[in-house]
Amino acid sequence: MQIVILDDDNLMLRVLEQTLRRMGHAPITTRTGQQALERLSQGDVHLVITDWEMPGMNGLEFCKAVRNQDINGYVYVIMLTGREGVRSKIEGLDAGADDFLNKPFNPDELLVCLKTAERILSLETRDLALFAMAKLAESRDPETGAHLDRVQSYARVIARNLSPEVKSRHGVDDAYLRLVHQTSPLHDIGKVGVPDHILLKPGKLTPEEFEQMKIHTLIGAQTLDAALERFPNARFLQMARDIAATHHEKFDGSGYPRGLKGEEIPLCGRIVALADVYDALTSRRVYKPAFTHEEARNIILKERGKHFDPDLIDAFLIAEDQIITVRQRLSDSHQPQTLSTAPAETLHAIHRDPIDYSLILDRCAGNAAFASSLIDRFRAQAIAEVQILTSAQRNNKIDDLLLHAHAIQNLSATISAETPAQIAQQIHDLAASNELAGIPQLIDQLAKEISRIVVWLNSRHPFHSVAA
Repeated sequence: MQIVILDDDNLMLRVLEQTLRRMGHAPITTRTGQQALERLSQGDVHLVITDWEMPGMNGLEFCKAVRNQDINGYVYVIMLTGREGVRSKIEGLDAGADDFLNKPFNPDELLVCLKTAERILSLETRDLALFAMAKLAESRDPETGAHLDRVQSYARVIARNLSPEVKSRHGVDDAYLRLVHQTSPLHDIGKVGVPDHILLKPGKLTPEEFEQMKIHTLIGAQTLDAALERFPNARFLQMARDIAATHHEKFDGSGYPRGLKGEEIPLCGRIVALADVYDALTSRRVYKPAFTHEEARNIILKERGKHFDPDLIDAFLIAEDQIITVRQRLSDSHQPQTLSTAPAETLHAIHRDPIDYSLILDRCAGNAAFASSLIDRFRAQAIAEVQILTSAQRNNKIDDLLLHAHAIQNLSATISAETPAQIAQQIHDLAASNELAGIPQLIDQLAKEISRIVVWLNSRHPFHSVAA
């Protein structure tokens, strides 16, 4: 990976360069902020390690310049500093830094910083938007509750308990299990294209409505095909596309949309089909109560070789205790308030535009390229920041809660996104007062709002025409 190093100290520059080369990277050394900016402007490097204290343009000024410059794609900035304390980190984050490395640096710590940077940079905007769209599709259906989380867990449990012979035949290893877990939430991504009067209908669908509902598999596949055109080697997208397209196919060929049969259906699609149906059976709907595990089990067993692959039924039975545990842990009764019980003004709010592009353009003095870079930064970082907040909350790390709540406030302010900024402020205030009980629910609200904004941003591209 190419990495720009910015430092006026020749000794430090050489040490960093040699360390990065030993790690297998391709360092590019620069001694002034202007040199580094000129190199970044070529658009092929997206990671910088910069010193804080430098003559002329210092590290903070360099970070601000990076964020203000029209650079193709997001640039991840690691700040090298001898400063300590939360206040210094907040100052660096405000300037646009992403991570910090203390002087004298430890190679192991540098390696961790680089892995974090690579992970964030690999989360391309389209990939982040896809998961956000899955959450949005779920939020539009008032009865799904924790459906995505349960299907995700059921799918991994079933796949993990396949027989050794089946695993060998299909190449099911640890990487495959992780992919199934990561991509199964995208199975109903196509529901974002289903009309509200069908998706939100409080009862069974008519035959004509059901035909329209079936189209969500095609919409999902087309959405992911478009992403695959840009990232043809992304296994994550390949599996997500297969799941979205085939999770309503049946083993005997009577499913939709293509009537695939047996092993014509990708294994991941067959796995999610079983996980999805089990969750639908054991969840309450307006037109039916939730079935017990025993009732759902009996229905599924009768579909052996018809709806479901016999190999997967065997895995389901082996994993039965684990599946019951997942169902109990992720039951809707344990989830925070959903849209089905939310007040009318909340339901109305999800249909309002979350930000005003004109305000972003005003903040950028009419510079469309700068406005576009701010949006790219928000999309690249916001969801990752929420994940860090969640981890900090679980581990009661108050300093991290303060730091990353502030980072989200700053990110949100740059694109005039008031709601996430307000929620992040509430999280910050509670953490500062050591009142942690209300933070998990606020983080959940924040995640949903940021997901909605990311989807909204990816569905509109006003600055393309403005910049042109």
